[in-house]
Order: sequence, then structure tokens, then C-alpha cells
Amino acid sequence: MNNAREKTHHGVSTRTIITMSSNHYTSLTDRPIWLAGYMGCGKSTLAPLLASALALPWLDTDALLVKQFGSPIAAVFQNQGEETFRLAEAALLEKLSSEHIPRVIATGGGFLATPKAMNTAKKSGTVVYLQVPVETLWQRVHSGAPSVQTLRPLLKNETPQAFEAFKARFESRRKVYETAHVIINASQLDPHHLVGQIMEHLEGIAP
Repeated sequence: MNNAREKTHHGVSTRTIITMSSNHYTSLTDRPIWLAGYMGCGKSTLAPLLASALALPWLDTDALLVKQFGSPIAAVFQNQGEETFRLAEAALLEKLSSEHIPRVIATGGGFLATPKAMNTAKKSGTVVYLQVPVETLWQRVHSGAPSVQTLRPLLKNETPQAFEAFKARFESRRKVYETAHVIINASQLDPHHLVGQIMEHLEGIAP
């Protein structure tokens, strides 16, 4: 039986998992856990924390693709085109989903943005959508990183027109994200609280 502490943070009730039995989450860790969502939602931040809590390895699909191409994603977009990158994403999805390895996978914003890709991930494991309002995402991706355009090829500048393009792409993906097994409000909770919340939802859908 878990011991948990109930907390309310920014109006959202969650629980912080304190302890768990050694095999309580066995059914959660026999298949991949995919973290999905738009850029800036926190997938790469949460993946190692969730993996540690579940005693699983983790990986980041964008990092794997950067290694595969030997250059930043923005350079791939510029030199080879977005379609080349999306095809590489699709091939990587097929590879990872066919391996049936229990692990936490942080995906790029477009990795699970089509119904076909989402369904592939859902069949192979559990998909968690980190839901954040688009205005908050915009603020996050434009704060703190001096080379943000290098890291995120779909960001050009901070003009109103750029925001509208950012928002339009978000809206084009949102309905697919919302078909995930689990949807987590990731707009304000700190990472450790979010991990506890994700684990509670996973426990609720475990067979």
C-alpha cells in the first residue's frame, strides 16, 4: 500500500508518492511509457525523474535523432527539409515500439502528432500527454535558452505573427495529443509533483 501526502498546488490537487511496495508498479513497468506533448511542456525534464521513480531506463527521441543526423534538428530542417526529419521520426517510432523494452520515452513535439503515430505508441505502451496552455508554452520556449532557434527549428522570432503560427501548429496537434491514455495538467506543478501525479494515473489504468 502506498503512503501519499495530499497537496494542493496552484489550485490543482495532486499527491506526492512517498513510498511504494517493491512490486506495486510491476504492471506499469513491463511496457514503454511515452511522454507526449508540444514543445516546452516538460517531457525531457520529466522523463529522467519518472524513470528514476519507476527504476526504468529512459531516452529522448530528439537526442537520438540529433545523433543519427550528426547535426542539430534546426540544421536538418534547413538543409534537408522537415519531411526528411519526419520520415526519420516515423522510422524511429517503428523501431522503438517494436522493441517492447520497458522504459520512459520523451518524444519530440511532432513525434506523436499524427493519429497513426499516436496509435502505434498506444499499442506498444502507455502514452501520457503533458497538457500546457499554448501561451505558457510560448513563454517557456522563449525564456532562458540563448540558442533557442538552434534547438527548436519551428521558432523563428517572438513577433505576433510567429506566435499565431506557433499556436496554429499546436492546435493542429492538440486533438491527437488528447487521445493519449493519460492527460496531465503540466502547466504549473513542479516536476516532482508531476511525477507523483503521473504515477497515480498509471496505477489507475494498470491491468
